[in-house]
Amino acid sequence: MSLINQLSDIDDQLLTLLAEKEVNVDRLACLLNERKQCIDEIREQQALPDEDIWQEAISRSEAIFDKMQEHHKIASQQLFNMKKGRKSVQIYQRISR
Repeated sequence: MSLINQLSDIDDQLLTLLAEKEVNVDRLACLLNERKQCIDEIREQQALPDEDIWQEAISRSEAIFDKMQEHHKIASQQLFNMKKGRKSVQIYQRISR
């Protein structure tokens, strides 16, 4: 399997994983590491892939980045809500003493 096809398969797996509501963080980290290694190997080659194929890879990179930002935003909001709830409980406990 060529490196560019391998990169495409990894990207497909990442996009599928990121489409889920709950993301397996360990699997995400593993796929991102594999993706980085694959890109490094492609860069080390003397001849870069065809421009159209490389542009598709860049587009997939942007889609992956956007999906990761969406998940980050959701996780940040959930954390904010948890902290806000915890503070509310602490205030209630102080008042009810």
